[in-house]
Amino acid sequence: MLTTHLLIALLSQTPDSLLGDVGESCRARADCRTGLKCINAVCTAPPPVTKEGQACEATSECSSDGSLRCIAKVCSKPRSAVTTPPPFTTPPPPPPPAPMAATPPAPVRDSGPPPVPVRSSAGLDNGVVTEAVAEPTAFSGTKFFIGLDAMAGVLTALPTLGPSVKFGWFFNRTQLSFELGAAVSQITFITARASLGFCVPFIERDDFAFFWSPKAGLSTMAGAFVTTGLHADLVSFGIRTGHWLFDVQLPSIGAHFILDGRGGLAIPVQARLSVAYVF
Repeated sequence: MLTTHLLIALLSQTPDSLLGDVGESCRARADCRTGLKCINAVCTAPPPVTKEGQACEATSECSSDGSLRCIAKVCSKPRSAVTTPPPFTTPPPPPPPAPMAATPPAPVRDSGPPPVPVRSSAGLDNGVVTEAVAEPTAFSGTKFFIGLDAMAGVLTALPTLGPSVKFGWFFNRTQLSFELGAAVSQITFITARASLGFCVPFIERDDFAFFWSPKAGLSTMAGAFVTTGLHADLVSFGIRTGHWLFDVQLPSIGAHFILDGRGGLAIPVQARLSVAYVF
């Protein structure tokens, strides 16, 4: 009967290799391997027992993990485990550098004038590129001009001549001009004209242009009688070169209404030549 109970007890024991190792889960100490405890449901190795500095008779009394020895009947760490820092020694000063042998200077060779630095196009400023590419034109921007105008009446019963002072502005290809002068024949008149025109170039290179410049506007004459009306310069051509402007109208035709008590309509037909300086 005793043999039977002993056999059942032996069969009921679990082999140690099948029990939980350190860090594995457990519910009781019996779930862990020999020497381990079940702490917070985890198989944990108990901390080693050490008696450093206490009296002893044998090494087995000093520590459970063998880290201490019984030396002179006192639990102590073995001397081989104690590391002593090496003594501090001052490093020797570095040796002085060896003197360098004097080398004669290399002979200077005449290689001609220094090379001219070439500036790449990638480093050019946008303004410089624009100035290099853009060419001046005869009609660009707003420019003021002033000059003289000579007039001769044609297809009239009485010849009429007269000078005028002419001034105005170019707004690119648009021309605004004013003329103030006199018309002399048997009767002398004071004349005034205001014209608005447009320049259509036939040839335009750099600051030279040959162009057609049709104009129209208002004109008036005051003398023995006063007239006012319109004028149109359809057959008008000009040359602009540098700062000089030459303009000719062949002819300039108008339609004037006589404003005195007689009334009536006058149609002056004139040939005009202008010379002006453009600023």
